Amino acid sequence: MKKFGSKRELIGLVIVLVLAAAGFAFFAWYTMRPADTIGTIATISFGIVLSALIGIVLLLDAAARTRWRRFWIDLLFAGLMLALIDYYFLDVTAPWQMLVTGAGLAVVLVALLAIRKIDE
Repeated sequence: MKKFGSKRELIGLVIVLVLAAAGFAFFAWYTMRPADTIGTIATISFGIVLSALIGIVLLLDAAARTRWRRFWIDLLFAGLMLALIDYYFLDVTAPWQMLVTGAGLAVVLVALLAIRKIDE
């Protein structure tokens, strides 16, 4: 597994992920406006889980040795993030058109990101 260049880079990544988790949680709280404690905890956990998925995909993406492996890793985690966002904001009754559109956008973005050159 490829390691980050230095401990400083890893600390910077952790700081950015913590700030992203706070931003995602605030956005979820702002859009949903939970009235009870459980709803507030759900918005905080939404931000933490989404940020953790982004951190995991960054680490696995750095460890990928081929473009094909990077594509499948990114696609898997894009699907997980899409499912989390759809479930949290739209519940389980989301229209299939929104899910297909989100999946199509995810495939296009993942394909574009997978074409870039692998750093050796």
